[in-house]
Amino acid sequence: MITLPRMFNSDRNLRVTTLEQADLSVKVTVTSYSKTAVAYDADQNISGYEINVAAKVEAIDQIRNETFFEEQVITRNVYQPEEKLEEDVIQETIEKLAKEIVRRIITTW
Repeated sequence: MITLPRMFNSDRNLRVTTLEQADLSVKVTVTSYSKTAVAYDADQNISGYEINVAAKVEAIDQIRNETFFEEQVITRNVYQPEEKLEEDVIQETIEKLAKEIVRRIITTW
């Protein structure tokens, strides 16, 4: 489930290596997670949720020894509990977050 390295490898613009050999190091800290009801049926039972995950992302240029990228990255995922398991939606949301982190770093790079 180590998603971020997998996303970097699948992008193929940067390759994952050891920290000692890396030109760029990336630190990700999950800063918030929430699950909120966003839809109700006629009987006021919850029929939809939104999961939000936010992370502070810092990428250090190890050659210049300076911060190359620093942002808060947020991703959302809406689902109906009768259609998907919460655990699966959490995994999908983490994958979306990892893709967005890689996209932003590569775009800035």
